[in-house]
Amino acid sequence: MSERITLFYVDDDADDLDFFKEVTDGMDVKAFFFNKGEEMLKQIKNPPPEPSVVFLDLNMPYKTGYEIIEELKESAYANIPLVVFSTAGDHTVVQQCQKLGASLYIKKVSSCKELKKAIEFTLDIDWTNFNPDGSNFLYKK
Repeated sequence: MSERITLFYVDDDADDLDFFKEVTDGMDVKAFFFNKGEEMLKQIKNPPPEPSVVFLDLNMPYKTGYEIIEELKESAYANIPLVVFSTAGDHTVVQQCQKLGASLYIKKVSSCKELKKAIEFTLDIDWTNFNPDGSNFLYKK
């Protein structure tokens, strides 16, 4: 890997941000953390840095993950892979995220080992050729 991968993660829960930070600190990635969707969107539109992948929570105040997906997919930034990282695992929620244009759905995990495995899985995807469908959109541990 010649370039370090840059991750953006937006979540209004400080504990979840800290958990993600703890795991990514031990990986060969540059990670940027945002507790508001608006802050992350502002950064995307005013690089550098430019994210290789965006992880986002769904249930946030002011601007939800759903709204962020819609906004990015209708913009010049539509090619950025968007990985939903949420506690919600309901089939309807997963389907809605896929329909809006998210690239992958990961249900939040409770251990550093599981989170690292999920992030590594995400980073191994060839996003230029990845086509999310019913068989590969939902990450399976």
